[in-house]
Amino acid sequence: MWGEPLSQADFVLELCRKLKEVAIHCVLDTCDMAMEDLKQILEYTDLVFWDIKCMDDAKHKEWTGVSNAKILEI
Repeated sequence: MWGEPLSQADFVLELCRKLKEVAIHCVLDTCDMAMEDLKQILEYTDLVFWDIKCMDDAKHKEWTGVSNAKILEI
């Protein structure tokens, strides 16, 4: 998924958990295409950036292959 960290959610969860153990802040930059995984990871993150490519749903689908509706729900 184009560099989306949640496409490797198990790794990201473990990495954020380990960073938190040694007092290193964790920032997640995501388009949130995996909400269930995100809920687990949020416990270990300090800041989240939600990424949206375009407000126009048709253009968003054209450019990314997916709707932006889920992103806009948040």
